[in-house]
Amino acid sequence: MQNNTTNLTVLNLGQNRIGDSGATALAQSLSGLTSVQVLNLGENRISDTGATALAEALRGSTITELNLGENRISDTGVAALAALLSGVIVVGWFVLVG
Repeated sequence: MQNNTTNLTVLNLGQNRIGDSGATALAQSLSGLTSVQVLNLGENRISDTGATALAEALRGSTITELNLGENRISDTGVAALAALLSGVIVVGWFVLVG
């Protein structure tokens, strides 16, 4: 069976309640997927732990849209995400509300 995950550009997992454990597991998978450009993780009960794992996994990526709105991310998680944004070449859309 051929593995086509390297061509994945859009991943929409919004409103799935994946929490920090799901975000951390996803982060481990995303670190090898440099093709992802759009990531929607809104309304997933993600807190600072998950946000930090995602930020580390996405460092150096070409992501252009990131939705983490309506999660449980505080200043600590926002700081990790801000560090991510400083290393991303193009960000067209970033949502962190709620």
